[in-house]
Amino acid sequence: LITARETDCRFEWAAHEPEGLKQGVSQETIDVIKYGKPTDGLPEEEAAIIDLGREAMGSPAVTAATYDRAFSLFGAKGLVDLLGIMGNYMATATLLKTFANQPPEGAPELPIT
Repeated sequence: LITARETDCRFEWAAHEPEGLKQGVSQETIDVIKYGKPTDGLPEEEAAIIDLGREAMGSPAVTAATYDRAFSLFGAKGLVDLLGIMGNYMATATLLKTFANQPPEGAPELPIT
């Protein structure tokens, strides 16, 4: 979800919002991602993933504080896995957006500003 948001990929969002809910991601967490709200008050691991994704994809660099937090929560392998998944979905988002794939009618919408 954080990759769909950071890349403004409506197709990925439409596919992953319902799946996230099905897998137990709270509507509150989804709304934090969807609307770019602060991660304060979210479960620590979820907040760390969102903050990492926002910085890795939307900033020139990941801050030391964000890196240290994610590393302490997930370890080296977990951090590489997280970033690898985000990178794979960034590549998918690029393809979907280039070929103008749109979500099906009635799918959850991602507001694009």
